[in-house]
Amino acid sequence: MPIKYPDICEKKLFFKALIMLFVLITSAAGPQVVGGQELEPRTYANIPVDMNFLAVGYVHSSGNVLLDPSLPIEDLNAKTDSAFLRYAWGGD
Repeated sequence: MPIKYPDICEKKLFFKALIMLFVLITSAAGPQVVGGQELEPRTYANIPVDMNFLAVGYVHSSGNVLLDPSLPIEDLNAKTDSAFLRYAWGGD
């Protein structure tokens, strides 16, 4: 007995029915109310109002660098020197 393969039209009809079923199931859950988080200004900023701040810093770091064991690099060390300058204003 020969195997009957589904026709292209039958496949398209099957996928359309599958999509319709997915839409029906997801819409049957009902509309959900989604609310965004509202942050107040200066919630996490512990800076007095109308003050200026200037920060200057320097960081030195050195040590071994961990790599993927499959890489052909061994005993890699790094030394970094970084400086930063930061200005902040606690305006209202």
